[in-house]
Amino acid sequence: MAAELYPSEVQIPQRIAERVASLVQEVRESLESVVYYEHPLTGCGLLLVVPDRATQPFPDLLARIYRAAPRVTLHCLRPRELFQLALPGYDAPALSVDDQPHLAYCVKLRSALLHGRDCRAEVPLPARPAVFLREHLRGCQRYFRPHYLKLLFERQYRNVVMETVREARRTMSIALVGDGGWQVDLAEVPERYTARFGGARTSAVWRRLEALEECREAAPEAVEDAAYEACWLLERFLKLLASEALEDPPP
Repeated sequence: MAAELYPSEVQIPQRIAERVASLVQEVRESLESVVYYEHPLTGCGLLLVVPDRATQPFPDLLARIYRAAPRVTLHCLRPRELFQLALPGYDAPALSVDDQPHLAYCVKLRSALLHGRDCRAEVPLPARPAVFLREHLRGCQRYFRPHYLKLLFERQYRNVVMETVREARRTMSIALVGDGGWQVDLAEVPERYTARFGGARTSAVWRRLEALEECREAAPEAVEDAAYEACWLLERFLKLLASEALEDPPP
C-alpha cells in the first residue's frame, strides 16, 4: 500500500542520519524504534518509540533523547500511545505550525525506518479527516485573525500578505488530507483542491489572493492596500472553503 501511494523512495539527509546514529548509541537500551518521515508543512520529523516500561523515569529519558536528537520535529511516544498520531492536536495558526492533520499519513506512508522494529503498522489513520479541517478553521478564527490584525496595526504589511497567502495554501492542504493531500507538494495544492471540490468561487478568490504576493515589493502605499485586501480575501476564502469541504461548516 505504501509503495502504491508514495512510490518515490524517501531520502534521509546525512546530517539527520548521523545524529540519529549518535542518538541510538546514547539511548539504545530505551529506544524501540526510530522512524524518519517527510511532511508537507514542517519538512520532516522523527517518531521515536520508547518501551511502555522504561528502565528509567520517563522525563529523564525524554531529556536524554532531546539532548542527542537532531533539531527537527520530534514525537516521542510509547507503543500504547501511537494512536495519538491520528488525533487532532492543538491548532493555533500563526503561533505554531500544526503538523497533526498530515502526521499519521506521513509517518505511516511517507517515511523510512532508521532503527529498531517497524512500528508503522501500529499507527492508525484518522477515522474522520474532516475533523482536522474543522478545528483548523476554528483556530483561524481564534488565533490567526487577531494575529494579522496585530500586524496591520504594526504596519507590517508585507508580512500580512505573505502570511495570509501561506495560511490559505495550508488550509487547502488540510482539506485534502483524506484524499491524498498529505503526499503532494504545497505548490500543487491549489490545483488539487480545485480538482477535488470544484469550487469555482473559492478558486477565484485564491487567485486574487495569490496575485497579491507580487505587490510585496511595490511602493509602500500599494503594499498597504494589498495587505488590507489580503485580509478581506482570506476571510472570504476560509468561509467559501468551509462551505465546500465540510458538510457542517463551523459558525
